[in-house]
Formats: sequence, structure tokens, C-alpha cells
Amino acid sequence: MNKLILPFLNPKDFVANDRPRVYKNALTNPTQYANWDTVRHCLNNPWHYRCNLLNPEGRRLILNKKFEVWYEDQFPLKEELFTGVNEGLTFTIEQYGHYNAAVDNLLENIEDVFDCNADAHIFGNLKPNGKSFNAHWDLPPNFICQIEGETTWTVFKERCSTLIEMTDNPYAPDTVGHELTPDLRTVLQAGDVMYIPARTYHKPNPGGRRLSMSIPCMYPLDVPSDRKQYELDI
Repeated sequence: MNKLILPFLNPKDFVANDRPRVYKNALTNPTQYANWDTVRHCLNNPWHYRCNLLNPEGRRLILNKKFEVWYEDQFPLKEELFTGVNEGLTFTIEQYGHYNAAVDNLLENIEDVFDCNADAHIFGNLKPNGKSFNAHWDLPPNFICQIEGETTWTVFKERCSTLIEMTDNPYAPDTVGHELTPDLRTVLQAGDVMYIPARTYHKPNPGGRRLSMSIPCMYPLDVPSDRKQYELDI
């Protein structure tokens, strides 16, 4: 592991004050982790990465799928993915945590400091007026890394109780009329990192063409990820 000195890799920040916080200019050269070439590669290989699109209401689309014989499973149609992205729909790319050495090393540093299992998810849109998720909560805490462009974020004071099971539709306050109280409003620019505590409601609002990387951090599992980059004896 190449040890990284990053401002958000400080456990003291989270011991007694688990609140959202922003680290400006925390990442140098953020496009080493993701860029439009990596996005194109992932969308062209949906059998390796879990790719999806959001509709204009900020919900995941149900995409048509094609059975791939050699993978013995169904995957989204590449043409449909590219058409949606080129038309301005927001896309998501999950299972990105081993994409390259830079991503692996960043996640390994996070896992080492916080004793967790981390992954990376890419979010973005090519066109102005892109629509991302509505206000929602995620089960694990997240580090949000702005790779390109700007995203306006609102993080709310409310959290979902651990008594409530995670579902595919964690948007209840928007749909039943509950009020959400803003705790933090900020604009993330390239290189900025924001921490969002577990189960905390939050809402992104993209400001045009942008790329973001979310790093969810789960409690440690019995089998940690092997993030070492091996070499061939050539």
C-alpha cells in the first residue's frame, strides 16, 4: 500500500462528532480515479460493472437486458446505456472498487484507517440540468469525491433509525410529507471530499456536466478485499 496523507483520513474527526463535513481540495489529480475514458470503458463492459441510468424523476430505470452466454447472466444493453447517457440521463456505475491501482490504493488507505470494507461507485451526467437522486439515506457512511464539475449538496439533520431495514426505496420523507431540516449545504468542486454519516438523509443537485465518486464504508467482513497490485515475472 502506498500510504496517502489525506485530510479526511483522521479518525479523531469522527469519534465524538459524527456529522457531515467537507474537506476542500482534499484530492490532488482526482481524474486518476475516474474520467470519461473510464466511464466509456465501464459502460462498454456492463458484465464487469453494475451500470444503471436514472429517469428524470431521479429513480433507477428498469433497463432491457441481454443474456450473455459466456457469463451465464443477463446484462443491460450497451446501446441503451449509451443512448441514455448521451441524451443527458444521470448514470451510475457500481462495483468500481478495483478499477485501477489508484482506486485500489485509495480504498485500501480508507480500509486501513477505519477498519472497514470500502467500494467505489461513479455518478455523472454529460448534459446540463442532470437529475440525480432525490433526498434519501444510505446504509453505510460515505465519502463523496468530486471528480469533475460541480454538485450542490444538501445534507439533512434527520437520520433513519437502525430499526428500519434498508430497502430499494429509501425515499420515504419525500413521499409522505415529512419535513427535512437542512444541516449542511455546500457546493463540491473537483478535488473536494464530503463525509456523510450512515443513514443520514442527503440530496445532490448536479450543476451541469460532472463526475462524482462515492465511497461507501461497511463494517469489516470476514474476507477483506485483496487490493495488492501483483506483477508477472516477465
